[in-house]
Amino acid sequence: MAVENQYFELFAGVKKDLRVTVIDQDSEDTPQPVKDMAGKRIIFTLGTFDSDGNAVHTSNALKKDSDVVGDVDATEAGDGIVVIKIVSSDTASLSGDYHFQVEAIDTDDEPVMLASGTLRIKGNTSNA
Repeated sequence: MAVENQYFELFAGVKKDLRVTVIDQDSEDTPQPVKDMAGKRIIFTLGTFDSDGNAVHTSNALKKDSDVVGDVDATEAGDGIVVIKIVSSDTASLSGDYHFQVEAIDTDDEPVMLASGTLRIKGNTSNA
């Protein structure tokens, strides 16, 4: 089960490390433990919204993939933490609301949604 309806903002052209802690929501323990993400492929995408407000990820505005060096820091993945590395050039030309998804690829090569929500990108700091 994914953590949904998350919301955050950033300015266009600004570097951001998006730290995602993955909780084992299938656990009945209280508090729920973190989920070991070591060895999992992590994919972050930014999609758009259609005129009805539905998320569209057919042509992503941004994609970060742990298979690409520098896109995702997984050094703490065993503790359930992955860090999406957004560099200034990733968002320099973006503005407005985007739908984001963080997925892990499971052992069957199927995506498992970890988190999703809205990312609002504001004009760069020199225009703010």
